[in-house]
Amino acid sequence: MYKVLIVDDEEVIARQIAEVIPWMENGFTVIGIETNSTRAVERVLELNPNVVFTDLRMPNMDGHLFMKTVREHGLDTEFVMLSAFGTFEDAKEFFQQEGFDYLLKPLQLQEVSLVLEKLACKLSKKYPMKAEIEDETLNPAFIALTEYLKSCYYE
Repeated sequence: MYKVLIVDDEEVIARQIAEVIPWMENGFTVIGIETNSTRAVERVLELNPNVVFTDLRMPNMDGHLFMKTVREHGLDTEFVMLSAFGTFEDAKEFFQQEGFDYLLKPLQLQEVSLVLEKLACKLSKKYPMKAEIEDETLNPAFIALTEYLKSCYYE
């Protein structure tokens, strides 16, 4: 599962995003919500999420400065900007900072699902699953069972 942190100064909106979006179906889990952009920088450094969904217009630190501040700490986190005020200049600045995607509020479920699919694809290339030997594969009974299934597969 890829980890997601949601940052929005309106708690009701942040909770709604966390609850309505089909995170698990797309391989993501929400590890936190933060309503204060300054504290959100600390949370990102503490939790190291794969993705941050952040509001653009927030007090103290807007989404652009928030993203820049996190990047200055060297974290390789993907950002999805959320905004009710979609201006060309805001989108341009976001993508110049190598943001992943820019969504307009109110969020449309199909649009968010598409972004999650693209994110999952990018993250799977960025963090390929390593083949690990699990404890049950070392169990002789498990090995015997898998050999039996292989030999009888076509029957």
